[in-house]
Amino acid sequence: MRALLLTVAASLVLVACGRMGPVRPPGPREAVTYPRGYPAPTAKDREELNERRAAQGLPPLPTPP
Repeated sequence: MRALLLTVAASLVLVACGRMGPVRPPGPREAVTYPRGYPAPTAKDREELNERRAAQGLPPLPTPP
């Protein structure tokens, strides 16, 4: 009886710890380029990042091919 109670208690703790369902990447579905990957940055995102880097005195990032 004690083993059954411990098993039930352990399973309840484990179920309460995690989120149920499949892993979903952040961001909108149409922006995800690979399953379980982050959305690809847009040209506007790169431009804003390079503006922030310029304000910090850092060189701009190279543009991807």
